[in-house]
Amino acid sequence: MKNEVNRDKKKTIFLIALLIIAGILGGRALVRYQPSKADASSTDNDTSKSLLPDNAMHQDILDSSSPERKVAKLTKIHKKITRDLFKADPRYFPMIKNTARKVVVLPKKQKGIFDQVHTWVQQTYSRERQRSLKIEALRNQAESLSLQSTMVGPSPSALINGQVVRIGQTIEGFKIVSIKPNTCVISKDGIELELHMKQ
Repeated sequence: MKNEVNRDKKKTIFLIALLIIAGILGGRALVRYQPSKADASSTDNDTSKSLLPDNAMHQDILDSSSPERKVAKLTKIHKKITRDLFKADPRYFPMIKNTARKVVVLPKKQKGIFDQVHTWVQQTYSRERQRSLKIEALRNQAESLSLQSTMVGPSPSALINGQVVRIGQTIEGFKIVSIKPNTCVISKDGIELELHMKQ
């Protein structure tokens, strides 16, 4: 038990010592790296002269010896700004005179995956729509055909509109595909339809 208490005391003393050292180092860093005071002294460069208008009335401001006198004279100036501050001054942005006009040809826009899918959906819908209209038209034509009887066997035949037909023959533009009891399958333009005997 004594050993544990001694260990905890050693840890506590060690941590306190570390905190004291960190505080001392942090304080020294703050004292050493304080920002220096700003100096408002003027320089007689061309840059300071270019910030003011090229008037002779402002020349005495630039020639003033003390900063206080310059500030006092600058605060007395009442000059209105006559130009638009947001409009570019063409003196600083000269136009490049080039008589030869260059025509930029943009590359042809390539179709992305969504454009391809959209095109495919439209084409599929158009094909299915045309097919359904064609089937409807063929059904209307087939309504004129009346299946009266069928005979199955080695050589099946059917009686349609009073005419006996066999497999492979045509009647009113429809080809006989197969004959089953009470049913006959006919086709036209690749579309198959079933005729049923009326009860």
